[in-house]
Amino acid sequence: SNANTPQILLATHLFNQGRYHFLQLERAQAIIHTHQALRHFYQVYPPGHLKIAQGLTLLALIHDYEGNVTIMLF
Repeated sequence: SNANTPQILLATHLFNQGRYHFLQLERAQAIIHTHQALRHFYQVYPPGHLKIAQGLTLLALIHDYEGNVTIMLF
């Protein structure tokens, strides 16, 4: 709905910030931004939505990152 548009834009921005910090190897900032994005995604999208899956995947990648090269496919 139109009422959710600003929240969707904010969530997408936070997700992109999380991805950026992850790629810069700034793990703490990546986790903070991705958690914030996920909170918004859960409020705006229905369970199982692609955006929620992407947020959870990014969070899993950040937590699992051990210095390996990870290809981000989203």
